[in-house]
Amino acid sequence: MKFLVIVLCLLLNHHWRKERWLPGDRWYLIFQQWLQSRLDNFAWYKNLSVRQGQRLLCALLLLLPVTLLWVLLWLLQGQLLGLVTLALHVGVLLLLLERNNMVELSRDYLQYWREAQYETAYKLLETRAPEYMQGDFEDSTQVHQHYCTIMLGSYFDKVFVLLFWYLLLGPAAALLCALVRLYLNAGANSRVSGSWQDENDASGLMSGLLFIIEYLPARILVLTFALVANFSGPFKLLRAHVLDTLPGFELVRRSAFAAISESGIRTEDDVDLEMQVSRQVEPTALAAVREVEDLQVLMLRSQIIWVCALALVIVLGIGANF
Repeated sequence: MKFLVIVLCLLLNHHWRKERWLPGDRWYLIFQQWLQSRLDNFAWYKNLSVRQGQRLLCALLLLLPVTLLWVLLWLLQGQLLGLVTLALHVGVLLLLLERNNMVELSRDYLQYWREAQYETAYKLLETRAPEYMQGDFEDSTQVHQHYCTIMLGSYFDKVFVLLFWYLLLGPAAALLCALVRLYLNAGANSRVSGSWQDENDASGLMSGLLFIIEYLPARILVLTFALVANFSGPFKLLRAHVLDTLPGFELVRRSAFAAISESGIRTEDDVDLEMQVSRQVEPTALAAVREVEDLQVLMLRSQIIWVCALALVIVLGIGANF
């Protein structure tokens, strides 16, 4: 069933072109505020030290949703020939996947870049993906670099890592991965706005847990980049950082740009189209457009590789639990 769920989620994530009425990360912020307000009503909680309170809040933010999901899966197991469980698996993953339609967003973003409307491209990102545009940008180059990071982060954090752990340990594990990331993102956003009171050790523990969660998926994804594009660049990075403490996403980001550095990923149709528009687009804008398109192709090919690999495992009977 897991293979079917993964294929369904990848297809929906890629082809769901209309506005996605998904809560994104907002559900977690609402849950965090609700839980904090409930704990504040208890006198014993107020008597705890800041460190103890943060640890307790952190544990509850992780364990309550995961336990609730596990109990729900147990109660619904086998209902209607497993269709209810299948729908719940798909629903959980869709809830955790990227809220923004990155395919449509990239298309509109690149169109403005081709027309040299850099300010309009920036406003587009502010309107469609405000959660990613909280920093200060000095020029269009910084905006473009940030958007490339958004693309890669969205694919790595909200697609590959989640599906990797879902495949191994089920929807509860995928939810746990998302909760760790959401906790750290909420803390980072609070520090930016000035509402985060102190650097607590709970954040350090969660950062360490996130490193463990991302360690294996990051290195597998880098190996995939090496197979579908420029082999030498990603493989050198993988060999250099396979056992060190470089954060998973940073390794993925470096490897992705190394994979597309020699333009071996582009097709003849891409090159022909590029030659047609090159007379009308500034060289800097054309390079930026090419970079985004190459990253899109790289991510799509990596998805296809792992879906095919998983299908082969199932056909050969190696992964009976998948």
